[in-house]
Amino acid sequence: MKRLIIVSNRLPIQLLRQESGVQLLESAGGLATALKSYLQAQDRSSFNPEEVIWVGNADFSPELWEEFNETKQSTGTFKIAPLWLDNEVNDGFYNGLSNSTIWPLFHYFPTFATYKDSDWQAYQQANEVFADRLAELYQPGDVLWIHDYHLMLLPKLVRSRRPEATIGFFLHIPFPSFEIYRMLPGPWREGVTEWDARLGFNRFSHERLRTAFRKISTPAHW
Repeated sequence: MKRLIIVSNRLPIQLLRQESGVQLLESAGGLATALKSYLQAQDRSSFNPEEVIWVGNADFSPELWEEFNETKQSTGTFKIAPLWLDNEVNDGFYNGLSNSTIWPLFHYFPTFATYKDSDWQAYQQANEVFADRLAELYQPGDVLWIHDYHLMLLPKLVRSRRPEATIGFFLHIPFPSFEIYRMLPGPWREGVTEWDARLGFNRFSHERLRTAFRKISTPAHW
């Protein structure tokens, strides 16, 4: 059975408790909307997954998710596989390294970037949680499609657990020049560049990534 497993920091759904019970709202975000369009047109594609699963960090509690599942309501376009991060880990991972270090550097705002070792530790821990969840879900033949700068360590972590997996990675923000990239903390920089996956991003970022990878001697597939 060929399945597509989409992985992103956020899920494409929200769960809300209403007087009538738990209600599901589908996201109108860009990634979810684009993937829905792709799946609606999949009969014109050479890749037609039989099932599409979305893995992400839930902003609802495990108890609310269990309550929702008891209603046997549909989760819409995607089958949902939530995970839950510890609050402190999530803060360092998301507000810390992802949005206070990576995002400003990759957008060429180094003066706005901040770094703390604790945020780097949280980033690693969060990516490990995602990797463990994917290792649980993975079945032979699955295609894993990992998204964005929150999960840049994940391809390597998944590869260590499931060496045979087909892994794609798409970066939704610019990849900076080597001069900017070298400002990143050494351990993070080394971990990120040990991808073993198919990479996707815009053309100019592609050339910058090639240049950076040549300078740090990292294997990658193009």
